[in-house]
Amino acid sequence: MVISCDTDDCKETSCNGAIPEYYDPVCGCNEVTYGNPDEAICHGIENYTKGECNKEDSSDCEEKLCDGFYLTIYDPVCGCNGKTYSNSGEAECKGITNYTKGECDHEKDTLCDHSEFLNFEDPDSLLALNIKKWLSFDVCNYSFTRRISCFCTDEYTAPKSIQIENGKVILIDNESPESDELDDYQTVDALFKSIHELHQKSVNELNVTYDETYGFPKTLYIDYDSMIADDEYSYIFSDFSIIE
Repeated sequence: MVISCDTDDCKETSCNGAIPEYYDPVCGCNEVTYGNPDEAICHGIENYTKGECNKEDSSDCEEKLCDGFYLTIYDPVCGCNGKTYSNSGEAECKGITNYTKGECDHEKDTLCDHSEFLNFEDPDSLLALNIKKWLSFDVCNYSFTRRISCFCTDEYTAPKSIQIENGKVILIDNESPESDELDDYQTVDALFKSIHELHQKSVNELNVTYDETYGFPKTLYIDYDSMIADDEYSYIFSDFSIIE
């Protein structure tokens, strides 16, 4: 079904009001499904039809390689393929033109318990935003490479491949770590907790960058005390890969 309306009526705007929490989907003239008419109207979409948007064209649900660019803001949408995208621009760039506002509700049991490390409120909004990103993917099995720059031994600063299974470190450079080594290697959840604690300590300088898609820390720089020489640490986390 083709929905026609004036261009201005089909331009989505930010919703600054409260939306009742009930599911009575409507399809906006911008071909976006909203949870109920109130949500559509709050986003400036006053022309809509009852029910979800037509998703019969399976090609709209097949992800493809993104050859363009999209904004790196986090305003998640759930694609008709059941995958959460950071924003509508990312979804459309990857060929997903049918999506709904918000993260996907996968209706599945959580693979691992993140609450041990992430059960806190943090005043740093950037940290909180990226924790939310990370949790939305519920990633428990993954690997990455950690590099450290500091006034330390060569063995300590050497790149290390870290593999996590069910939220626990299981392999370091493809070998099982000794129990006394585990404190030296952190999961993404534990990294978030450490960053939170560093904010609480008010160190001299703390700079963190985050992955645009998954939200995990990509780089971390710490200068604990401006009056102490050689106490700076720099971390790089790369080669992130989800293990199916």
